[in-house]
Parts: sequence; C-alpha cells; structure tokens
Amino acid sequence: MSILGHLVWFTVNDEAEIDHNKLCSDILLSGSGTMLPRAPKGSDVFKRSCKAAKTAIEQTATTPCSGSETYGETHGPVHWRAAGTDNLYVYRELTDDSKTTVLASVGFHKPTERIAVVKLYTDHIAITGAVDGLQAFIDANSTVLTAYAIREFVRRTIETEFLAVNMRQGYFVADEFTEKLTMLAAVVNGVDHCTMDIVPLEDSLKDMVDREFGLAVQKQADAMAAEIAGVLKNEKTKITKDRFMLFHNAVDTMKQQAALVGAEVGPIAKLDDLLQTLVGRMKV
Repeated sequence: MSILGHLVWFTVNDEAEIDHNKLCSDILLSGSGTMLPRAPKGSDVFKRSCKAAKTAIEQTATTPCSGSETYGETHGPVHWRAAGTDNLYVYRELTDDSKTTVLASVGFHKPTERIAVVKLYTDHIAITGAVDGLQAFIDANSTVLTAYAIREFVRRTIETEFLAVNMRQGYFVADEFTEKLTMLAAVVNGVDHCTMDIVPLEDSLKDMVDREFGLAVQKQADAMAAEIAGVLKNEKTKITKDRFMLFHNAVDTMKQQAALVGAEVGPIAKLDDLLQTLVGRMKV
C-alpha cells in the first residue's frame, strides 16, 4: 500500500501541564530532531500567579469559624488590572468589584523573577494570604508549561517543521515526515491529558487531498490578500522588513506545501504580485 501522507488530530485538555525540562528531554530522547518548546516567560507565570490568587481570595472564608461565607459572597468579586510597566517591573493592582478601590499593589521584577513590590491596603486575611502566596506559586511553576503552551508547541511543530495543511478533516502531513511525526506523536501521547492520532491516507485518496488542500489554501490566500490590501489601502502606510518577511515566509510555506502534495498553486501565485507591491512600501 502506497501512502500519500497522514491525517493528524491532537487534543490538549485544559488540565494538561508538564515541566519544560521534562518535555525537552522527552523530545531529545525521541530522536525526532524537532524544535524544542519555548521556556515559560517569567511575566506570564506572574500573571498566572495573580489568577490563582484571585481564585484563592474568592474561596477563602471571611470568618474562619463560619466555613461557608467567602470573600466574594460578602465583598463581591476581585479583579487584577495592569498598573503600568517599565523596563524592570510588571505591575498589577488588585481592586474590589467597583474596580476603583485598590486592595493591593504588586510588582514583579523581571530580571530576577521575584515579587519585589507589595503594598497592602487591607488587612483582610483573604487578601493578605493570597498575596503572600504569589512568590510560592511562581517558584513552583516557573518551569511548568500550561495546556496553552503545549498546544501552541505542537501546532507550531507540525505547521512549520512538517508543513502540515490544516484541512477540514484535520492536519494533513506528507509521507516524507512520517518518521518524525510518529516520534512526536509518541511524545505527545506520553503527556497526561494529551493525545495525538495519526491516520494513513492511501494514494487512492489523492483527489480528496487535492480538493481539500485547494480549499484550505484558498482560505489562507484570501485572508492574506485581505490583510495585504489593508496595508496598501493607505498610500502613506509603510511596513517594516520584519512584517514583510512574515508575509513572504507564509507564501513560501504555502508553495512548499503545494509541492509536497503536487497540487495547483493558482491562489498562491496571485499573492506574488501583492508581495511585489509591498516591496515598494517597506521602510528604508
């Protein structure tokens, strides 16, 4: 049986998480040679700690002996809001439901990844306890990849390294990437609450793949053409070289995908003219 490629589906449930170093080790040991996931950003972990603190506040009993009333039930929900940033700090303010009364102000020092500024404007145990727990959360989760991070890593890998095409039935990955795809699937399936399924497609299904590839590429091409048209609409608009390269690389990827499938490149070819127009709009 001759194989054209594989259809791929993957699921990363919201409760999935894994240590960044563990996932990197698993990928290296798999021999797939694929990219490694990005390490968590300290500022993102800080924001997650604020979210966890918000939940803790609303679940903490207002009166220790009651065991039933929560801060949220007697005072209303609390909210974290950005309070300005600079080169060293990310700030968050905790407010009450009115979003005007500041309960606490916290600064996160990015170079050291430590809570460096804490100002409390209440002595309520629910607030003080949760704020005290921010650094402990950061220390425990500084290398933990969340479900979102895992999901984005898998998506980037199959789209950029395997040139996968996102069709209606799932991602199509050409046969030449089968070995690496199988290795990646083994890694993903080894993470709790994550699954990746791959189904081989015989050459006899080429007409279906061509049709679905054409629909997928047309959708991508239309979206990109609309975005470029938006840039060109204002004659005074200039674009950076980096943004131009994003367009250029996206078109190049679609051409490589078409070559793998052996499909027509009509919708893609039309984007070349738009790219040439963009060259004249690049900032010097």
